Amino acid sequence: MRIQFSDLTTQSVNVLQDYARRGAAKLEASRASDAVVALCLFGGTLLVYARTLAPSLTWEHGGADGGDLVSAAASLGVPHPPGYPSYILLARLFLALPVGDEAYRLNAMSAVFASAATGLFYYMIVTGDAGRADWIGRVSGRCSPRSRNLLLVGALLGIGLGNHLTFGLIVPSLVLGLWDGTGQPSLHWRGGGLSLVRVAIIVLGCMLGLSVYGYLPLAARFGAASHWGPLDTPTALVTQVSAELYHGYLFSVPLDDLLKRLFALPLMALAEFQPWGAAAIIAGLVQSLRRHTRWSLSMLLLGMGAGGFAVSYNTTDSYRYLMPLWFSLACFLAVGLRAALDALVRARRTFDRFRMREGAAMAAVLLVLIWPEATVWARYPAMDLSTNREAERLMVPILDSLPTGALLLSGTDRQTFALWYYTEVRGVRRDVVVVDRDLLGYAPYRQHLTIRWHGLSVPPDGQADSLIAANRAQAPIFSLSADGAVVRLSSETSSAN
Repeated sequence: MRIQFSDLTTQSVNVLQDYARRGAAKLEASRASDAVVALCLFGGTLLVYARTLAPSLTWEHGGADGGDLVSAAASLGVPHPPGYPSYILLARLFLALPVGDEAYRLNAMSAVFASAATGLFYYMIVTGDAGRADWIGRVSGRCSPRSRNLLLVGALLGIGLGNHLTFGLIVPSLVLGLWDGTGQPSLHWRGGGLSLVRVAIIVLGCMLGLSVYGYLPLAARFGAASHWGPLDTPTALVTQVSAELYHGYLFSVPLDDLLKRLFALPLMALAEFQPWGAAAIIAGLVQSLRRHTRWSLSMLLLGMGAGGFAVSYNTTDSYRYLMPLWFSLACFLAVGLRAALDALVRARRTFDRFRMREGAAMAAVLLVLIWPEATVWARYPAMDLSTNREAERLMVPILDSLPTGALLLSGTDRQTFALWYYTEVRGVRRDVVVVDRDLLGYAPYRQHLTIRWHGLSVPPDGQADSLIAANRAQAPIFSLSADGAVVRLSSETSSAN
């Protein structure tokens, strides 16, 4: 009996080992094919971007900040708060490309990273368990990730915060991912869940990622003078990194406008995903809540955080902060589509009975393929910026029309930032002094004007009329209106303008 039992055990082990080897081979082959598809998505998306990319600086689709970002990257300077060091450092790499002008190269950078996000999003969804992203599973209490994985998660969080502070909206989702399986916080010294060791590793990685902010004082010391004031003191650095200039916009939307924004939000989502896509999102959300509750709640937290911030941030372009919300909805959309295809496979006997199997499968495949392409082509004219040169067409002639040493008062961000780009980066009329009316009330900006233009008198009250009166004898002064009209100011017209 011992020999027979031993032989049986050996055979069983051999069978299990062989099954494991075949399963691993299939898994590797599946992941390889998924990687190929992800690369194809990256290439296809990049091709569409390349065909529609703006040839230079553009104001379209909320691109008013482009001039400031390009100017800072080209001069190794610091853009508007909080400084975007991750973006600027990456931009320096793309500025070395021998194609187009500086603005076009950073347009290309945006296209590359957006295309990469498309491929990575696909790979994240298909390699997860029915929509549960693999990294969420690794950081959660279900398995024991290696320290370097947790360190990488923290580093990516820090680098993301170096690109934009709203990346911090992902923190609640990350904390929920570290919750234990019982739904209770598992804050202890070691082990799974929210252990102190794992938290410490992530915090360490985050601090390493946040080290990109060390670029700001270095740039202030060795790079070009920042339009947003010198960073020569710890207080000035904190003011820049904390984006104190924009704190007044937080949660300051009037109640009537807030209600209008809340009402418009589902309409925007419906326009983005179309009615049948919204149905797939709801189906995916329901299935995800049943099968992967923590992952679903993490995505909901991310989406609601982004949506809440966007609707309560009192600027006209706050809709740009809805991107994490669209990302979370896209995750549920992917789960819903996958559930629909799985249901199609399970119903094959019914299709066989009515001889509909091949037709239904073909219809499903065509639907999945045609819907994204139809959406792309429907929006192609609005998204095609390949001939858009509005900023150059308007700003360059204005600069060329001004007399030598003119002082030009600009009233909008997009005009001011575009003028910075053309004067400082493209070298168009470097003698023109560009002053933003709205920024005159910001003390660091007035410091910059004093440092950058030695002959310019900058009154401490931050009023445009005071600036005009103090410099009227030194330079011809012009005002640029929001509609692009240029008016020469005199003592009688200064107050009116």
